[in-house]
Amino acid sequence: MAIAGLNVPLSRQLEVKRQSLNPKEVILSALKERPSISVRDLAVQCEMSIHSVQHHINKLKDAGAIRHVGSTKAGQWEIINNHVLKGTKKVLFREENTIS
Repeated sequence: MAIAGLNVPLSRQLEVKRQSLNPKEVILSALKERPSISVRDLAVQCEMSIHSVQHHINKLKDAGAIRHVGSTKAGQWEIINNHVLKGTKKVLFREENTIS
């Protein structure tokens, strides 16, 4: 993924996104980019505590936005649906095959 046609490292992209998005959006963006990421690596990448990342992941799971498929070590995160966060009107991700 590139910003304005530039080849920007993922960590820098997340830094830019973090400035304008809430923590759940930052986590969803990172999960979409790297579905096999661990919670520990996700915390480092999103510049959040492990506890904070786990809290937001649990909220996203409870809302039906994400799920973890497979084993803890070799599994992957799946974004299940076009999740809309409470208090916002913005759809986070649109699946290409979804009919609007």
